[in-house]
Amino acid sequence: MSRGSETDIGVMHGRLTQYYNKRLETELADDVDELAIGISPAELTAMNNFIKQNGVTCIAEEDAGMSELKDRLANKRKHGKAKLKAVTSITG
Repeated sequence: MSRGSETDIGVMHGRLTQYYNKRLETELADDVDELAIGISPAELTAMNNFIKQNGVTCIAEEDAGMSELKDRLANKRKHGKAKLKAVTSITG
């Protein structure tokens, strides 16, 4: 079996990225309820794995929604630690 060149892999990577973006855009444009999109769980998993394998992340400070989520999680952590501390002090 022959190996693909870096250019070949780059082209395939670009096309796969375009395909995934187009699939999501098409599904979300046609459907108001984003939870009822017609993409199979297997394809969503493949998209998620593609993102992970390419090291794609988001920076919370640059995204208002992520900043809000980060704050909510930090608040839950803080309250959880306080509850744990209270329970620990009672139970010894």
